[in-house]
Amino acid sequence: MPDYRKALRDGLKSAEDLARVKSEIAQIWKNFVKELSEETDGRININIKKEIEQETGLFAAPLLGRQHRTYLAIVAENPKSKNKLEKELARWEQERTGYPCRIIFGDVQLRCDDAGALESALVQLLRDPIVGEKLHALMKQE
Repeated sequence: MPDYRKALRDGLKSAEDLARVKSEIAQIWKNFVKELSEETDGRININIKKEIEQETGLFAAPLLGRQHRTYLAIVAENPKSKNKLEKELARWEQERTGYPCRIIFGDVQLRCDDAGALESALVQLLRDPIVGEKLHALMKQE
């Protein structure tokens, strides 16, 4: 016979763990965004944003009733620019449990199983030359 009481207790414990992990990830992002903003005199702001998958090829034209696929992207913008252009830096994937999460850019896929791995992945993202080029272009905008 199934033990529903134990299953409920396990689910409630999982929910508590998830809240802790979500808070941890949110704090890492808050620190990441704050430090970049301070270092760039407020010229770089980074967010995670839902984007629509761009279809290419023979069937690129939207079909009636067809749903678009979406994904989460790490995007940067220059809040001081009149242009408000955003540049996608990477894709962001996150499991329902918070970890693992993944940062994907170019042909690099960084899996983050904990806070330390996430912080290291964000450092590696910033060191990427293509990402640096995009951030530099945003900072130069007036």
